[in-house]
Amino acid sequence: MGINVVCAGMEDHLLEIFNGHDNKEVITRSYSSENELQWNKEASAELSRVPGFVRAKVKRNTEKYARDQKTSIITLEVMYAAKEAVAA
Repeated sequence: MGINVVCAGMEDHLLEIFNGHDNKEVITRSYSSENELQWNKEASAELSRVPGFVRAKVKRNTEKYARDQKTSIITLEVMYAAKEAVAA
């Protein structure tokens, strides 16, 4: 099984268009109330590694999943479960 050259080059192309990975501090404000959800240190660090052009969508999807699951603290486990739920 080989790597799809088109897909492999897409990330490089998008990074070039958007001037590389966004290394700015993650904005933690959301559409929800400030006290409703909290991101723990590990989850915040993981979110900061998500490319800037999709970070807001990952954050929104994760927060929606956490609310649906009645979870108030977002951990790495919550992030990964949200990712699986979106992919399903």
